[in-house]
Parts: sequence; structure tokens; C-alpha cells
Amino acid sequence: MIQGLLVLNYDSYAFQRWHGTLIYWAILVISAIVNIQGSRVLPVVENLSLGFHVVAFIIVFVVICVVSPTKHVPEFVFVDTINNSGWGNNGIAWCVAIHLCEEMKDPRTDIPLAMVGAVLINGTMGFGFLVAILFCMGDLKSALDTTTGYPIIEIFYNITGNSRSATALCSTIVIMAGLASIPLLTSASRMVWVLARDKGKHDTWPRRDSFLTVYATSITCYYLVIENG
Repeated sequence: MIQGLLVLNYDSYAFQRWHGTLIYWAILVISAIVNIQGSRVLPVVENLSLGFHVVAFIIVFVVICVVSPTKHVPEFVFVDTINNSGWGNNGIAWCVAIHLCEEMKDPRTDIPLAMVGAVLINGTMGFGFLVAILFCMGDLKSALDTTTGYPIIEIFYNITGNSRSATALCSTIVIMAGLASIPLLTSASRMVWVLARDKGKHDTWPRRDSFLTVYATSITCYYLVIENG
């Protein structure tokens, strides 16, 4: 999406895949540094992410509903179905689209609350955002054919009418995605950490937690680079 915003704001920018790879690596390195050197601030990062998530949703939701010059009819939002997934059945098209428990003080209570709370909060905000976008998105074809490569960028541009405002709205998504990469790496590396601690991997790995954290995070980053780079 960062590259899409560059395309939106700078006509001279040439979209290159290796640019995206470098951006991906940079975000991964930052996430690894936070996980290895700043593990004590992880709860703070997650709390800030939650706060920013809610505040950004309110701001974007209000802007979309107030600024949009056009509104679709309710039938377009709640009745019409457009299936470009390649699946013939709409139900299938919709469907296609615990390793940290021991670090919690009261996992028996906190884990269910976290799971249910995440579904309720994100489900409610996600549904509200989806309805707002469908009502205010403007022309669907122009969004799908956008040169930025990201329909949401074109939708925000159609709603606001200028690239700076669209960039500001999209920046909330970019920031949230960047913040989310830190706990996602934490989650993935903790699985490797537990596997090593329980001797599921090489016995030559150090048994001390501090070393295991570094090894687990590094190996997870290495795999992500090889798999997605």
C-alpha cells in the first residue's frame, strides 16, 4: 500500500516489485528489533495499537460518511452480489476469503475474554466500516481498475476528491498494519520458542530463555524473508 500511495501522489514514480520487497524487509527488521531488544514494551505497543485502531476507525468512518459526494442505494449494499472470486458458489467465496497463554496471569479467564472481545470489537467495527465503504465508494469499476494496485486507495480518493486526504486516510491502515507486524512476529516466534524449549528442534540450541528468544525471532524472520521475499 505504501507503493500505491507513492503512485497516487507522484506521477513519476515507477512501481517496482523489489521496492515492495525492501519495504517488507524493513518492517520485518523493525519488528524483530522490538521483539528482541524491546520485549518489555510489547504490552505498551499492543495497547497503543488497540487505542489507535479504535480512534482511527472513528475518524475514517466519520470522514467517509460526511465527505462522500455520492451515496449508493441500500439495494447495492445489502442485496446486490458481485462475485469475482472465481468460485461459482457465493457461500464458498465468502468462506475462502495458544502459544502465549503461559505468559498470561490468568489464562483460563483472560484467553476466552481476549478471543471473544477481539471478535466482538473487530467484527462490529469491520461491519460498520464495510457498510460505510459500500455506501460511499463511488464507481466500482474505477476502484478495481486503479493504477495504484489497491482499490481502497482509489475509493478514498473518490470520496475525498484529493490525494492528500486519501493518503491521510490510507495512512491509518498502513500504520495499523505496521504496528500489527510486531505482535504477529511475537506470536510466530513464540511458537518456535516453545518448540525449541520442549526439545522439538536441535539439542544444540541454548536452553536459556534469552538466547531462545533471539534464536526463535531470528529464525522466524529468516523463514518469512525466504517465503515471501
